[in-house]
Amino acid sequence: MHLTTQQQESYRKIKAYLLAPERRVGERLVERKLGELVGASRTPVRQALIQLAQEGLVEHAPQWGFFIRQPDEDETDELYDIRLRLESYAARRAAVRATAEDLNGLRETMVNMRRALAADDPAGLRFSEADREFHVRLLEAAHGRWLVRLVNISLLQVGQNAPDIPAAKIRAANAETVREHQAILNALEQHDADAAERLITDHLSFPKTPKKPRRTPRDTA
Repeated sequence: MHLTTQQQESYRKIKAYLLAPERRVGERLVERKLGELVGASRTPVRQALIQLAQEGLVEHAPQWGFFIRQPDEDETDELYDIRLRLESYAARRAAVRATAEDLNGLRETMVNMRRALAADDPAGLRFSEADREFHVRLLEAAHGRWLVRLVNISLLQVGQNAPDIPAAKIRAANAETVREHQAILNALEQHDADAAERLITDHLSFPKTPKKPRRTPRDTA
């Protein structure tokens, strides 16, 4: 689908909104409110939602409207596998190609993760945002023309903390994530491609928290 400049801007802003940690599966997307949020009329907002529906990030239910979509179990498994393979490749590549600026960006993200871990954030929303930032920066550090596009940022939402997980378990899982991310960063700093690939593979092979339960539009009507 070809989007006009205004539609592209609406698409970018709405996608960022959808990927915010506080957004939840099954949440209804009201076009008027989204228009106010991104400063656009209804037409570019609707076109952006149609594009996002084609990408699988939202779902359009006749007579109900647009909702944030949760991949089914088979899709989730497939997305995990795709993400694992591509990020493993990215980590190996980043160990060789990452610049000083890339590494500084990853170090800054680690600081943000530790601050989020120490914050009063029972649901781990701030941490989830910092976690996602680490993976995006890792992909960028690989300096591959297609990597970030192929590992569409929506993939980074798979396995995000579910709202009904006890806060203590979320915190323990997040603390383990910090340790694993630091080990990955250490490998990149040492330009150890084998270790970077192995560590990111181990990190992504064992999701720390349960998958979100699948919900239908009627669950939030």
